Amino acid sequence: MYLILLGAPGSGKGTQAEKLSKHLGIPHISTGDILRNNPDPRIQAILNAGKFVSDNEMIELVTNRLKQEKNGWILDGFPRTLTQADSLKAYHAQVLYFKIDDEVVKKRLSLRRTCSNCKAIYHLETKPPTNNSICDLCGGLLIQRNDDKAEVIESRLQIYHEKTAPLIAYYKKEGSLIEIPSSGTAEETYNTIIELI
Repeated sequence: MYLILLGAPGSGKGTQAEKLSKHLGIPHISTGDILRNNPDPRIQAILNAGKFVSDNEMIELVTNRLKQEKNGWILDGFPRTLTQADSLKAYHAQVLYFKIDDEVVKKRLSLRRTCSNCKAIYHLETKPPTNNSICDLCGGLLIQRNDDKAEVIESRLQIYHEKTAPLIAYYKKEGSLIEIPSSGTAEETYNTIIELI
């Protein structure tokens, strides 16, 4: 099974991908993780500014990663453009579109914290750590990622609407789009996905 998760930053793609990966027994491939773990300082500077890496570079990074999987995958954060979508046509993937309001996204991302050590993710309102600045799992320091700061969130949403939103029409036309309301809780969203796939 091949699944593409499509939606704005903070729409819940990563959370749902992890749950689906366990449920379906196929890997969750996050392009955000691929990029954040890339040692190239130029890529890190692009990410810190809330911008996107070029189509050609992203297609190469993702294609190389997908070649390692033979039994399916859940792709989170790619494609972001029509050119990137064309590079995946051979897989005939099902597309889950996480529909969410921009104001909900801003609140979710601005309150998200990540462990600087084990990378566990918390939310100060819906999944708070016991201590606001310490990870419950490993005791590492919780930080706000640069791309979760208010001015960067605005930039990310603007770029998303300009570049990625046209993919909704693209996949609707192909007949492979399933719309998932994702403004509710993670559990509500997950239950909707399981019903629809």
